Amino acid sequence: MKEITVLMSTYNGEKYILEQLKSLEKQKGVLINLFIRDDGSTDNTVNIIKEYKTDKIKIKLICGENIGVRDSFVWLIKNCQYKTEYYAFCDQDDYWLEEKLISAIKIMDKDKEKIPKLYYSNIFVTDENLNIITKSNYNKVKDTLPVALANNPATGCTVVFNRELLEKVVFPENYKIRMHDWWMYKVCICIGGKIYKDKNSYIYYRQHGNNAVGAIRKKSIIKQIYDFSKKISYFSKEAELLKKDHLNLIMDKRKLKKIEKVEKLAKLGLLKRIKILFDKDFDIGILKYTMQLKIAILIHKNKGGNNEQ
Repeated sequence: MKEITVLMSTYNGEKYILEQLKSLEKQKGVLINLFIRDDGSTDNTVNIIKEYKTDKIKIKLICGENIGVRDSFVWLIKNCQYKTEYYAFCDQDDYWLEEKLISAIKIMDKDKEKIPKLYYSNIFVTDENLNIITKSNYNKVKDTLPVALANNPATGCTVVFNRELLEKVVFPENYKIRMHDWWMYKVCICIGGKIYKDKNSYIYYRQHGNNAVGAIRKKSIIKQIYDFSKKISYFSKEAELLKKDHLNLIMDKRKLKKIEKVEKLAKLGLLKRIKILFDKDFDIGILKYTMQLKIAILIHKNKGGNNEQ
């Protein structure tokens, strides 16, 4: 039976945490170490976790101050002392089907190479009562550079990764990355690791009023593109930091050039931004999202520095 470490950050999750713990207990074919960091809850979340009795899961709970979901997960990654072959991210308010973890492990286990690996799957998006609203189609997204630097199909709660990736990932000092799961996904691709995506879904991704990150976009397409354009500088900065902190692991010169292509995005002049419209490297794999990204790059406004024409 495979042993796996599940990393969970909690914050005022008393409404759903017990249901999630029960779904973890029902996981088939795995032994689970559940490493939880509570992010300063003021409700009954911590007591529910402490009072939960199970012989099937080893639970370690650390209570900390409120630093936000991203930094809480980064803390878990940096401070995880469990030396297991695989690791998984877990949200407090979802519900996992019984074969979620073992399905990911079986897919990655088929590949015997000792290299960084990261798995993700589609999700069933549900309402707060776990009634299915829709199913994602993230498996159609291209796991390539520079798409991965500007788009994240790897929903954190579906992500499973191996110890080789955990031991190689570096988080920037004095800079707040966009999200922990996206950073792991970027690092894995950039350093020559392998991505395994599953068209199936083994998770009910619950949508409710208090989601830290939501799956359902209620904004108009125009608003989404406009907001996307304001993030171009983040994409460029993170590409720069990823290259800097993992340069000794990026052995493929072609990948390095593609990272640098994203690194320069925020300062490109209009002519080069127009050329991006015809650049296949920025083809996400789903036409709607590809067009959103390319138009966002086109309308991005450089706030300083010399534009590269």
